[in-house]
Amino acid sequence: MTSIARSLSVLLALGLPAAAQSGPPAHAAPAPLGPAERAALETAVRPGLEDLRAAAYGPGGGLDASERALLREAASRHPELADLRAGDLNLSDREVKIILITAGIVIVIALIL
Repeated sequence: MTSIARSLSVLLALGLPAAAQSGPPAHAAPAPLGPAERAALETAVRPGLEDLRAAAYGPGGGLDASERALLREAASRHPELADLRAGDLNLSDREVKIILITAGIVIVIALIL
């Protein structure tokens, strides 16, 4: 196994100088914004857009009384809906066995390498 590791490290080391000589990356940094572009962006700011930005966090929309009543009615009419509820984790013996075998294989591979 050590010979394979040595061979891989030599191949990787040979690739580093070639990568360093390839030149600047194709995605060079963009030029800074000009005054006209800045003004256009500042006028385009809308309060509603802030809620759409990635990682925006705000209070969640709660359910009102009528929606809660509809949910209670649906739950009483259709008890099988409880099986669809998030957070219930009921693994079968087969699923537990698959998870344990997979974890064992990953650990063995990690120990070998």
